[in-house]
Amino acid sequence: MRRHWYPHVLRWVRHRCVDVHDAEDVAPHGFTQVWLHSHRYCPRRGNLGPWPYGITAHEIARRLGLPIGTVESHARRALKSPASAATERG
Repeated sequence: MRRHWYPHVLRWVRHRCVDVHDAEDVAPHGFTQVWLHSHRYCPRRGNLGPWPYGITAHEIARRLGLPIGTVESHARRALKSPASAATERG
C-alpha cells in the first residue's frame, strides 16, 4: 500500500504545505498513523485510497492549526470521493 499511495500523498501534501520540510515530515507521519491504525480500516466505508489522504489531512490541519474539515474537504474533492458529494449536499 505504501509503495503505491505514498508518492501520491506526498505530492498532495507538498501542494498544501507552505514549507517543504513540513511536507516531508507530514507525509511519513501520516503513513505511520495508517500503519498504526490499520485495524480501524473498514472496506464497507469506501475505497482504501482516500483513507491515507484523510489521515494525512488531519496531520496537516494539526500542524498548520487549521480546522480538520477544511483540509479534509479539499482531499475529498481532489479524490472525487462519494462522501464529498454527500457532505456538500448537506
